[in-house]
Amino acid sequence: MLDEKPFALRKRFQPVLSQQRVIDALLKSQPVRDCFIGATYEAERRAMTPQAINAAFRNVGLLPFDRMRVMELAHMNMGWGQREPTWHLSVWRPLEMFCVGSN
Repeated sequence: MLDEKPFALRKRFQPVLSQQRVIDALLKSQPVRDCFIGATYEAERRAMTPQAINAAFRNVGLLPFDRMRVMELAHMNMGWGQREPTWHLSVWRPLEMFCVGSN
């Protein structure tokens, strides 16, 4: 879930860049074997922007730190369903020291 936004952008850029590089290589009579590696590098460079990474952090409750969102996603990822409202969150207090901008 954390990599959802950056990799969605990369998937959007990859086919366009690959096709463009293959066409360029064919027109210039160059080998096309490295076109996909170059296109992958360029797609990742365009997708992994600070804005996309910050959006992914906000989406999962890491920036700013949202304890309830983190616990909700942890429960869903472990297959436990919705988090119980009475579940005590003090065990997650140590995680805050790893998060930027936490209080």
